[in-house]
Amino acid sequence: MQAKEIKQILVFSLISVFFLLAGFFTHQYVLQSTETVVNYSLFAVYLFFALSAIFIFSIVLFVSTMVPDKTGLAFLALIMVKLGFFLLLFYKTTLGTEGIAMAGKVGIIVPLFLFMILESTAVFRFLNKQ
Repeated sequence: MQAKEIKQILVFSLISVFFLLAGFFTHQYVLQSTETVVNYSLFAVYLFFALSAIFIFSIVLFVSTMVPDKTGLAFLALIMVKLGFFLLLFYKTTLGTEGIAMAGKVGIIVPLFLFMILESTAVFRFLNKQ
């Protein structure tokens, strides 16, 4: 990897940390103001999606230097792997409980889409510059 790609990864990491903190604290504030309780660690969910977004963006940059024509395919495959790992790690605490409340469902969907939009936008911008 060149210095340009490392700089892009660092910038994306900082943006991801910002989204992690802003999203988590906003979500936590909404839950506290509505006196809603979720039965899992909301921070762990946000942290998982933030770290996986950084990992996916880094791998996509690496793949683009090695096999540029397969970068989009690598991105799609990594998204599926991320969702698989999420199910493996969080199934019992989030999805495995019977009768999960709407707040619990939203607590999973919001960070998923937040970081999916972030990493998709970053990869799209990167691929369009090439």
